[in-house]
Amino acid sequence: MRPGGRLFVYDLAREGDDNRLAEARVHARLYPVARLADLAAAEEWTLDGIAHPAGRDDVLGGLVSDPAEYRAIFGPLRATVWRFTRERWARAKGSIVLHRPGAHRHCLVD
Repeated sequence: MRPGGRLFVYDLAREGDDNRLAEARVHARLYPVARLADLAAAEEWTLDGIAHPAGRDDVLGGLVSDPAEYRAIFGPLRATVWRFTRERWARAKGSIVLHRPGAHRHCLVD
């Protein structure tokens, strides 16, 4: 990774509740924007900005057939794109994993 390289993460950000139901039903753990930013900062990435793109949830809707349960799991989530910059040289290329106990995200690096 060259200095000034960018890292983009597209995932769901948690805006409320906790992960218990998501973990139990769809084996997912989703974090608030600040938590993923903290994980990246521990690996020397600086958060440059976030965006919340519009999207459809057809695939997620197919995971849970009960509408009330679906809202309980996915209601407090929001599609989010995080943009990070790294200022020092690194050997990462292609796909990397940010990993801390209990959390990981696969990310594309340019």
